Amino acid sequence: MRKAILIILGSVSILIFISSLYHISVVKRRKKMMDRAQFYETRDLYNKLENGQNISREEIYPFVEDKWTRVNAYRLLAKYGILELFPSEYLSFQKAAEANLCWWLRFPSELDAIPDEIEHVKQVSFDSDGKQNFVYYEVFKFRTDSPHWASEKGWMIGVVGPYYDYSKPYDFPGATYSRLKKITDITPEEEVKWAYENRSKF
Repeated sequence: MRKAILIILGSVSILIFISSLYHISVVKRRKKMMDRAQFYETRDLYNKLENGQNISREEIYPFVEDKWTRVNAYRLLAKYGILELFPSEYLSFQKAAEANLCWWLRFPSELDAIPDEIEHVKQVSFDSDGKQNFVYYEVFKFRTDSPHWASEKGWMIGVVGPYYDYSKPYDFPGATYSRLKKITDITPEEEVKWAYENRSKF
């Protein structure tokens, strides 16, 4: 009897392991597809910059207005030394954080989509060590329309950070995260605290 139980437990463990490997493999493949899709959608901008063509701010606007391509557009302009063309109204922590959260939410293991609506809620800050070293997070609420599986949840909460006193808007926020909780179920401060304690070290 004991041997049979051990065999069953071993078989279950193997199945779980194989399932985990398969999930990781699927996520990696879909991430590559996301990266290719993002590059594809900014390829016209990239090609012009790479070929040394003159480009106007008006040509950049569509890439910056789009939350999916905003960060990539900023990085391309930075790479080619023409950040002065980046529209000033998008050169803020709020706009950068919005785009970073949308990129993260589109990841296949998360929301697997860019929200149909997203709104800034507030900035949350706190003294991280009692020595006036403040940490900042931008907090958003977002929702999806039917038939997306998360549409029934309504408005959910997501946070982007950590930012510091020396940070710039388009610095990479290492603890961008959402547990896809309803915004009515948790406060911005609670979600920021969780993200900082559980994600900022990754």
